[in-house]
Amino acid sequence: MYKVAICADQLLRGDDFHIVTLKHPKSDLPTQFAFSQDYSILAEILEHKPDTGSWFIGSEVSSAGSILYMTKYDPIFLIIPYLLQQHQTNPERYSPLEQLLEDDSYPHARKLCRCANIELLNQVSDVKGADDYKAYKYDNEKLMNWLKAKVEKVATYLKNSNMHVQTGAQSSEFVRSRADTQDGDFTHYSFGIVSDNIPASIADALREHLGLPKHEPPAEEPANKKAKTSAPDYLEDINAGVLSERKQITDKKLSSTQKKLAKIDKTGMKSLTSFFAPKQKKVA
Repeated sequence: MYKVAICADQLLRGDDFHIVTLKHPKSDLPTQFAFSQDYSILAEILEHKPDTGSWFIGSEVSSAGSILYMTKYDPIFLIIPYLLQQHQTNPERYSPLEQLLEDDSYPHARKLCRCANIELLNQVSDVKGADDYKAYKYDNEKLMNWLKAKVEKVATYLKNSNMHVQTGAQSSEFVRSRADTQDGDFTHYSFGIVSDNIPASIADALREHLGLPKHEPPAEEPANKKAKTSAPDYLEDINAGVLSERKQITDKKLSSTQKKLAKIDKTGMKSLTSFFAPKQKKVA
């Protein structure tokens, strides 16, 4: 069976890349990730699987219509839940990274120690020790500042890309510049993207740190504002007038024979089309 995947060129450099299962930082569910051969790149593997679809691959047709997206992922997001767990158990404890990532359910978590940018872990944690031996502890202030920078970076990208991020029924086809979108919309949208990769408790703390209000779901429209399913009164009057006029024209065009037939009592008589109608089933 073929698998169609879209990924960065850097991930395919070398002879091999490693696909492992790690704990997702928000949902705690098993999620597939890929390490490049030299561990310089970590990518999350996302699958889009429509109900129907196939791929033409060379001269063959693959019935597996799903597609895999391998998107670059910051390994620090995967380490944050382990820092938080240690903090909840013992707030004053420092642990080496290998010990911090010991997880019987996800043994591949220790491979995060080999990621190229793991030295940036000091931006979200308190660190003690020399270069050859470091121990880490959860630091809420550092973490909030690091996440805030992530939100701002995403918001800047959305602004520069003129992305449509407003909620509501307004079509994105009519949004051609960021002048119609407030900075708060970009920030709130970016916060949603970042919060999809952190535990819920940290997301709540980040929302408060950013000063963002909770977006309530839009209220249901009042009945008098909903679109009417029936025609407006003035259209009914027009239709009635047109039908009346058509009837008058039809009456004028009737021949004398047709007028006589129209006067015949049709009680008990059936129309010709009634003989061709489907028979109704009898209900026992």
